[in-house]
Amino acid sequence: MPDTTDTLELWKLLAQPQSRELLQQAALVNPTDVTAVSRLRKDYDIQLVHLALDLIKARQKALTKWPEEFVNKLFADSTGVEQASSLLVSTHKAKRFLALGKPVMDLCCGIGGDAIGFTRAGLAVQGVDMEPSRAWMTAQNAGCPTDVSDVSQLQLNTNTVFHIDPGRRNEQGRTHNIADYQPGLEVLETLLAQQPTGCLKLGPGVELDSLPEGEIEIISENGRLVQAVLWTGELAYCARRATLLPAGLEIVGQEDDVWDVEPESEIGRYVMTFDSSVERLGLIACLCRELDVACVHPKVGLLTSETLIDSPWVTNFEVLDELPWKIKQVKAALRKHDAGIVEVKTRGKLVNPDTLQKQLRGKGDQLLTVFVLRLGDHLRAIIARRIKTSD
Repeated sequence: MPDTTDTLELWKLLAQPQSRELLQQAALVNPTDVTAVSRLRKDYDIQLVHLALDLIKARQKALTKWPEEFVNKLFADSTGVEQASSLLVSTHKAKRFLALGKPVMDLCCGIGGDAIGFTRAGLAVQGVDMEPSRAWMTAQNAGCPTDVSDVSQLQLNTNTVFHIDPGRRNEQGRTHNIADYQPGLEVLETLLAQQPTGCLKLGPGVELDSLPEGEIEIISENGRLVQAVLWTGELAYCARRATLLPAGLEIVGQEDDVWDVEPESEIGRYVMTFDSSVERLGLIACLCRELDVACVHPKVGLLTSETLIDSPWVTNFEVLDELPWKIKQVKAALRKHDAGIVEVKTRGKLVNPDTLQKQLRGKGDQLLTVFVLRLGDHLRAIIARRIKTSD
C-alpha cells in the first residue's frame, strides 16, 4: 500500500481503542485463509483489515528483535520490521553516541528500530523520514519527535550528530554498492560535508572499498552478520572493527592488519571455525593474536591450535584424521572413527555438501565433521569432532 496521508490516517485509526477488537480477531486469522479474511472484511474497512493483518505479521517477526512486552505495543509494517535494527544492535550503537553527548538526528528512521535503542539509552533523538506513516511509527515506538522530510533537502548543523539508514534496494533487488543506495552517495557526501560526525547503517555485504573515509564496523548478532556500520568524524576510532553480540566482544584492526596473516600453518590438535565478521573485514591476523592461534590458510576460514580455545569467537573441533581428499579413503577413515551422521564443510564449491553428507553417513554413533579444503595445490580432508566449550 503506497504511503500517503490516507494510509497514515488508517494507521492512526488502528492505534485507537475502537480498533482493539479488530486486532484481536486478526491475530486469530490465518492470512492465507480466504474465507476467514473475507469475514473480517465484511465487518471492517478493507484497507484497515489489510493493515491489521500486516501489523500482526510484523509483531510476530518483531519477537526476534525486541522483548514481547514491547512488541505487543509496536506499530509497524512487516517490511519495516525486517529492515529495522534489533534492540541489541541499536543499544550497542547508542553507547558510542552517548560518549559524544550530542543529540542524534535519525535519518530515514523507518519504524524506529534504531531510535528505540537510542531513546532507551537516554539520547535525545529526532527522527526524520519522507514517508508519513514511517515517521509516525517512529514517534509511536520510540517516543521521540519526528519530521516528514526528504533527507536530501536537509541542512545539518554541528550541534547534532546523525545516524542514517539508506534504502538498499533498487529495481534489480538488494544492492551492495553504496552508489545505488537511496539516498545515494552524493546525498551522503553532502551530509558528511555539513556534519562530518555520524553513522551510516549499511548492509553487511556492502562493497567495503567503495565507502567514504571512516571506521567500518561489521556487527554479528547470534552468529549472523546483520549490518555494516560506517562511523565518521569524531565517532571513528580505528579502521575496522568486528563486533560480536550478545557477547559484546570486539576485534579491532588498522589498515595494515587487513589480511596480514601467515600464508599457511600446520594443522594442530584442534581446528576452529570463527565468526564471519572477522573474515569479512580481513582481521584474521588480529583474531589469531587475540586467541594465540594460527590460521590454517587465509582463504579456508579455519584456525588451528594445540589447545582448546574457550571463546565466543570460535567453534572448536578436535582433529581425528587428516588425509588426501579421496572418497574411498575418507569413508574408510570415518568407519574407523565410528561415524554416524556426517556434516560436510567446504569452500569454493569444491564438493556438494548435501550430496556428500548422504554418501559419507555411516552406521556408527558418532556425529563427525569432514572439512574438504584446498590447501596449496591439493584437496585435503580433515575429519573432526565438534567440541562444546562453556561459551
